[in-house]
Amino acid sequence: MPWYARPIDTTGEEIVPYSAGRKTFMLLNNGTTTVFLSGDRANITGQGTPLSPGAALIFKDIDGDPVDEAIYGIVSAGTGDIRVFEGRPNK
Repeated sequence: MPWYARPIDTTGEEIVPYSAGRKTFMLLNNGTTTVFLSGDRANITGQGTPLSPGAALIFKDIDGDPVDEAIYGIVSAGTGDIRVFEGRPNK
């Protein structure tokens, strides 16, 4: 189960790439600025969910809810720091 860090800037970054078969992932805002998250790369700020510094979101595949799609992030100023944990099915 991989752990990794993603720097986020004001141009928008792919935080979590598409990954078929992913069962869960967690995003932790390890930085000092709010990061906006969205599945829509074209409108991250407008349709995104704000993730405050120190906050985390957990996405799980429950009853077939997909968690394999890509997630994008952006900050309004400076640089953000998102930590990602991805869970994959046992093989």
